[in-house]
Amino acid sequence: MPTWPELSTVIRDPGVLATLSPRTWEAVLPLGRRHGISGRWYDELSALGVLERIPAPVVAHLWSDRLIASEHARMARWEANRLVHAFHASTLPVVLLKGGAYIHEGLPPGRGRLVSDLDVLVPEAGLAEAEALLTAEGWRCAVGNAYDEKYFRAWMHELPPFQHTVRGTVLDVHHNILPRTCSLCPDPVVLMSRAVPASHPRLRVLHPVDMVVHSVLHGFYNGEFTNCFRDVLDVHELLTHWSAHHPGFWPELVARAAEMGIARPVHYALRYARRLLGTPVPADVVAHFARHAPGHVAARLMDFSVTATYQPPVVPTPRVRIAWRLMQVRAHWIKMPPLLLARHLARKLARRIAEGRTADDIVG
Repeated sequence: MPTWPELSTVIRDPGVLATLSPRTWEAVLPLGRRHGISGRWYDELSALGVLERIPAPVVAHLWSDRLIASEHARMARWEANRLVHAFHASTLPVVLLKGGAYIHEGLPPGRGRLVSDLDVLVPEAGLAEAEALLTAEGWRCAVGNAYDEKYFRAWMHELPPFQHTVRGTVLDVHHNILPRTCSLCPDPVVLMSRAVPASHPRLRVLHPVDMVVHSVLHGFYNGEFTNCFRDVLDVHELLTHWSAHHPGFWPELVARAAEMGIARPVHYALRYARRLLGTPVPADVVAHFARHAPGHVAARLMDFSVTATYQPPVVPTPRVRIAWRLMQVRAHWIKMPPLLLARHLARKLARRIAEGRTADDIVG
């Protein structure tokens, strides 16, 4: 049976790809595609001067993945341009989030990235205005039933997804970075006030420390684990980039985590970014956040779940599926009060039964 490098090894040393046999590539390439990182491999191998050592059919696939990632980047930049057009007569601040921000600002996590939608943050008081402006430009609510739309508007940190009637692209309009029901939900006014100008003067992006915080919370509270290696990679690349380019980054992160009450999620992010990807973090920062670690049993359970979930195998094993379930349950439990969670899951189960579908993924 062939062996293949873990994705974390490939991130640390892309040159290891030049040592793979064609049969091993049959496993590694789909894994890289599943987690949205194969789009960067062609350029990385070319820069290392080892592209000629890659089997020709694989090079063709890598070039194709590069072209697809380039098209995703073009789409993200164009949709940001259309946002500028939609909000040109408005004074509402518009903050690009996540992949759209990384691509628009040329940040490391944007390299070779695939984006399924564009995420923006606007003030909650301006949601009605934002929705009206977007509707005028051809965006429509993409949620298919009244319950889901009501759930988004009442409890979530974003409006229901919007889809453009012509281009088919999807836009998520946030008013916060965590659901209203989450105990760690931050003050969005502070997030907006700290946002900094983007490369286009009409747009903004999160402050560097808040950008890292958002990535941490998205990666460890998201509840979606189909490509979660990408989440820990984002944390790794943002930490590495901003610690080198934003003076005073680490003290600011410590202070911001204390202000927001998120020291434990940051501890998790630093622990697993260091463990999986070797992220350089000052020893005093590691020690500070380690004081906010959970007890021994919870820590062991997190180590098992995160290592299995965020270090994905080519084919998910029963161990990985158990870890996925544990992480999904944890994410839902953290984000919702028990009564609301029970009602929500019961409603989803009833819908699945009515549709004749399995309830196996009820917590997903």
